[in-house]
Amino acid sequence: MNENKIALTQADLIPLEDFELCWRWRDPQYILLADEELSEITPLCPTAAQKVYSVARSFTLDSSFRLSSSLFRECVDCDTSGEPSDGRKWLERVTRSFDPSLDIVVTWSEELAVATKLWLFVKYWDDFCYPMSDDTTVFPSELKWAIQYWHEEHLYFGKYVRQSD
Repeated sequence: MNENKIALTQADLIPLEDFELCWRWRDPQYILLADEELSEITPLCPTAAQKVYSVARSFTLDSSFRLSSSLFRECVDCDTSGEPSDGRKWLERVTRSFDPSLDIVVTWSEELAVATKLWLFVKYWDDFCYPMSDDTTVFPSELKWAIQYWHEEHLYFGKYVRQSD
């Protein structure tokens, strides 16, 4: 992995059924995704998850999980304590200029991360971001932008500033 790109290989991936957070998408008590949607969520092995998490930690300004203004511009935020549809509409708005089939990574901790598609994250964002427990970072393999979810029900979005900008 270099500073401006996250490159994942087949060796970085594990089966969904082996992933600790698999229940979020497969347990009947929670939302059930269609098989074609589930196939778009691919967990990372612990080594790859740690690398992705390390990149994500560098985005954070402080303990409130806001994006660093030295790394990101055009930063906006959204209170997500209302209806999940409000967060979804906000995410649709801030990501509308990006290809919905864009490959992204979602990371929760040094051990927990998945690769998925932007459209799937936007559609089911509240199954990736649980209030009071999750601090989640989402970004494309090419570091052009990031979304951070802070467990106190707040989403942040910013466009990545490259050193050459």
